Amino acid sequence: ALPFFAFTSPLPAEVMPGLQGRQYTIWDRLKVRESKKALAKGGISLRKLIRRIKQLASTNPKKVSVLSISFGPYLLYASFLHDDDKNHLKSSLWNILEELTEV
Repeated sequence: ALPFFAFTSPLPAEVMPGLQGRQYTIWDRLKVRESKKALAKGGISLRKLIRRIKQLASTNPKKVSVLSISFGPYLLYASFLHDDDKNHLKSSLWNILEELTEV
């Protein structure tokens, strides 16, 4: 028996409703600006970033799930790995990125 290889076009990503009639897919990006106050404290914490993303994405933040946060090739947050890790959620994004790039 020969192996079977098939080439097909990928399906479009599922579209989800957001604020002000906007629509999002899993491939969309949200820009979150860091406040000067957070920057003076070493940067925005991962928990605050997740909260801010939920607020930007929907009028009902409780219905939004943040599954992952990446920066370039680095996975800063994954819900299945870090959801209960309080130390990770308290850390600033810059500290997490420094830890990942040291490896």
